[in-house]
Amino acid sequence: QAAGVKVAIYPDPAGPAYDLKQPSFLCWMQADEPENWGHLQKNANGTFDLPGTTQTYCSIYNSLKQLSPSTPVYGNFNGMQLTSTRDRRGPRGEIIRDDYRVFFCGADWLSGDWYVRSNGRGPEKLAELQGKMIDYLVDLSGGQKPAFAYIESCDIRITSAKNGAAPTPNEMKAQAWVAVI
Repeated sequence: QAAGVKVAIYPDPAGPAYDLKQPSFLCWMQADEPENWGHLQKNANGTFDLPGTTQTYCSIYNSLKQLSPSTPVYGNFNGMQLTSTRDRRGPRGEIIRDDYRVFFCGADWLSGDWYVRSNGRGPEKLAELQGKMIDYLVDLSGGQKPAFAYIESCDIRITSAKNGAAPTPNEMKAQAWVAVI
């Protein structure tokens, strides 16, 4: 705040109106990566309840917009999930592309993130994957919302990934250059 940095924050549990009083407040942030399996609501039979999940996400957005219509609400999505999502639901009720269209009704600003190397992919693929992710964000939102790409630079220790690691400083420099072009 002292440096004039603006922040996106989760709504204050005691009341989002408190957030509006903070000098560094820029926008509210929805739950991070709401489409990840651990965040999805479940039906009694164990399948995923995507309609219930997206309805909850959008109702939070509507509540925040009632409080302050001009304050942006930001939503970040899992780039790896977004770029590999199918058009047909699987037996567990997995997310499909149309679910993203509904999720995107719950945010004014959109972003997605890809981790460099921690998922086992080499950094040379990151520009392609980031580009595909941005294309999906823009397309699925109807091209009406700002879309941001984040390059994650830590090792999140995905145990199933072969060759997963944190990127080296040189790999990050190379990716920053590619991302700017």
